[in-house]
Amino acid sequence: MKMMIRRLLQLLAVIGSLIAVPAHGHGGSGGVSAAASAGTVLSPLASKHGMPFCAALLVQEVGIDAGAYAELGRQLQQDAPFYLWVGLVDFPQDTPTSDLIDSYMSHMLSDLDALGFNKSDTRLLYAFGHGAGSFPMQDWAIKYVANQRKVTPLPAPLKGVVLLGSYLQRKHRNSTFPTGVMTMAGDMDGVTRITRIAESYYHLILHPGSPPINYGFPHIVLNGVSHMQFASGPPPPIAQELDLKPEQSQANATHAVTSISSAFMALKFEDVLREGDQVSSAEYEHLPFREIFAKARNLLDQGLRDADDVLTPIVESFEAEAFYHLHSPCYAKTDDKNCSSRSPWIETAQTLMCGLGASRTSVADRSILWPVNEVFPHDYLPKILNSCTPTDINCTLNTTSVVENVYAESDVADESLAPIAAVQQEVKFNSRQRCYEHAGITPADFNTTDGPSLCADINQAAYEQAVGKANAVNKARFLKYGQRLRMAPDKVTSIFPIWSIEPLQIDTSGTEALVTAWASKYSTQNPIPLVAGLHFCKLLSPARAMEWVYVDSLRKSHSLG
Repeated sequence: MKMMIRRLLQLLAVIGSLIAVPAHGHGGSGGVSAAASAGTVLSPLASKHGMPFCAALLVQEVGIDAGAYAELGRQLQQDAPFYLWVGLVDFPQDTPTSDLIDSYMSHMLSDLDALGFNKSDTRLLYAFGHGAGSFPMQDWAIKYVANQRKVTPLPAPLKGVVLLGSYLQRKHRNSTFPTGVMTMAGDMDGVTRITRIAESYYHLILHPGSPPINYGFPHIVLNGVSHMQFASGPPPPIAQELDLKPEQSQANATHAVTSISSAFMALKFEDVLREGDQVSSAEYEHLPFREIFAKARNLLDQGLRDADDVLTPIVESFEAEAFYHLHSPCYAKTDDKNCSSRSPWIETAQTLMCGLGASRTSVADRSILWPVNEVFPHDYLPKILNSCTPTDINCTLNTTSVVENVYAESDVADESLAPIAAVQQEVKFNSRQRCYEHAGITPADFNTTDGPSLCADINQAAYEQAVGKANAVNKARFLKYGQRLRMAPDKVTSIFPIWSIEPLQIDTSGTEALVTAWASKYSTQNPIPLVAGLHFCKLLSPARAMEWVYVDSLRKSHSLG
């Protein structure tokens, strides 16, 4: 490593002041396409000769021809401060798979070496993956780094992974990924949901499992960019069905992708120079790349600030829901400090259910995450733990509620094609009648207190909160193009098993999408003690409402198809 770094320093000294951040647009010779056994290689630009050797392997999205990334590759060669080969890996039927990834990546690396990539022992390697194509590429990256020290001669070290319209899969979250990973997504991506990017942002940026690495896992959100704009040409069927209409031109989208990618690649190159303290502060200050590194940091820093502005409202809605992919539910676990035991939104919802705003009595609820169909062996039913009287000043009713989040069946595949927020929150509340009685408000007639559609009222509150908290750009887009939600009256059943199997419904066939909640409610005088004084709801979670604002509301008028 020391010899490699010293040779890099010698190379940089030769480059000197000739290096500058490349301008947008094509120019110079080179960039010629060459057929390869595993796809196509874009040869380096002659104008970049003398810069550090580098290669980028690009794995296609399922259903997109590898040649659709040629424009992206050529622009990357213009923008990146490297003598850069780009390998467009082309899989059979345009479908990267775990079975083929090792072979095709290995063949592409051999093709690169045959074209001259191996003529420098200071060469660096990066891997790009688009959409679902990045999933097998992530597995390959882990194996490549683990094996690279076992091979003679040493292969080019993999220094970074760039995920285009994709994310680090959950199965890799709790392990230390062996390279830096940049996650880049468009907020008009209808295939890879921006909500899934927010989940990744929570774990890799806000709550990393290990000390953060300098620009190790940056998350970038490109305004107005769709899933297909990471490539060019006709969209495959899944993009035609799910993707959204972009608000950026293809040229602007491509340049945004390559300029940010180049900055990330440059800073990973800077890490190489700093590894093992082989470069002193004095040496670093005189590096001809120093200005490029500074500009790269400024570009990434701005991108990170922009991403935070878009993703933070989504993360906060996940936290309110108690999203199971932030922290798994505790249930009966008592020794897991990282599990989630409560849903903050449901505690707010119990206050709305009680409806005591006009009285002197307030409500302090403690929710419990627990399967709603289970009661035994634990008595997980809603309770009111004390009582107040009308003459009490600032009295607080202490209540408990029970909630279970339900997710789409496809969620286990971690593909983000369907909503990733809970499709419904199944909740057992204390009824409004019970709250009134414990607050000393009498008479509390059940038909008066709990007759209205209280579940719909709570869903309306979740929806209004999502619209109010959304990022300004996404909120404006929703208000201009989005399909609004309208709450229908609750569907009511007095038979709990029916309530337990009937889902929250969102009917998108009309101008407005109609949300219908199922309710099951029981008077405090009900002869069955297990349900007396309870009010059950199928609820729209605040995260699902936020996901509607950001993504699904746009499908009716702004879908690519």
